[in-house]
Amino acid sequence: SMKGEISEDDIFETAVDMNIDAFIPSRYITIESEKLDFYKRIAGIENKEEFMDMQEELTDRFGDIPESVNNLLKIAYLKAKAHSLYITEITYRDNDLIMVMYNKANVKVEKISEFINKYKPYLKFHPEQEPYFTYTFDKNKKQNKIKTSKVFGLVNDLLKDIKDLLLEEK
Repeated sequence: SMKGEISEDDIFETAVDMNIDAFIPSRYITIESEKLDFYKRIAGIENKEEFMDMQEELTDRFGDIPESVNNLLKIAYLKAKAHSLYITEITYRDNDLIMVMYNKANVKVEKISEFINKYKPYLKFHPEQEPYFTYTFDKNKKQNKIKTSKVFGLVNDLLKDIKDLLLEEK
């Protein structure tokens, strides 16, 4: 690592599992080989510029982007953003959001309570072998399902704040 080389221990994957419709409908891209190509390219999104370029290309070639495709793009972008912040997993199920941190992330431990307090009482920290945060949406609300835009907005906000927890950026 002193040579600036990445060791095997520093390689990790980031997974995103959200109970949200995120796919390319057959009526949007009708040719299967083109659809598969776009799935690969979307999975390779690494930054906001690539995310916006993909939105523009899809709109130019196929028209207005359906919500399920837009969700797919957002998930790919969030995955790349999360990976750069040492998040190994983002899961959203049953109004619970879980974000697992890479256990070798350089975190400013003294900042964790400040981060938790910002989202109190919904956010909790679990200092396990692989530390993770859970955010539970208000279950007292009459609506059973939280709007997708609210979930994406929250994940973005949490990722911005997690960036402040890190000693160094990847």
